Amino acid sequence: MLPKSKMSVLRAAIREECASLLETGAGRPRQAAKSVLKKKKSLVRQLGVKLAEDALTRIAAREFKKWTTVGASSKQQLDLPGLDASVSGNLPASISVYGSDGEPVYKSLTGPRGATVAEIRQALNDLWKGVEDGRRHATALNDLLKVARKLGATDEMRIADLRGHLDRDAA
Repeated sequence: MLPKSKMSVLRAAIREECASLLETGAGRPRQAAKSVLKKKKSLVRQLGVKLAEDALTRIAAREFKKWTTVGASSKQQLDLPGLDASVSGNLPASISVYGSDGEPVYKSLTGPRGATVAEIRQALNDLWKGVEDGRRHATALNDLLKVARKLGATDEMRIADLRGHLDRDAA
């Protein structure tokens, strides 16, 4: 196992690269990754297995959420009395809960090791928190757009240019 400090150095490099890209106004995750790969080649080589494991973990996390992975027969097991077909059709293939180690554990809604009622409650609370966060961000962005419109912004205008636009108009 590699010392955690090496991963910390890599995370810091990614954070700095992302901040640098955002200073110019925009950036893409792959763009930041490629830049750090060039700048930290030696460290990346040392962490190769760990980085590959992390990438495969992200792929696996996406797969856990798909009905094609869970299996169509599991979806049929959710045919419960009182559960509308429209509800069962909208259920996720799996839920994620946090294990004692703090890592997410994906649980199917069926099967011998499927989710418990308490785990579904935990997953639902996490989902609602995400919805609240998204709603707060959407409200703030909506308010920003209202202010921008009041200040005479056009669709092509960058938010960062509004101050200069106002200063020019005042002069």
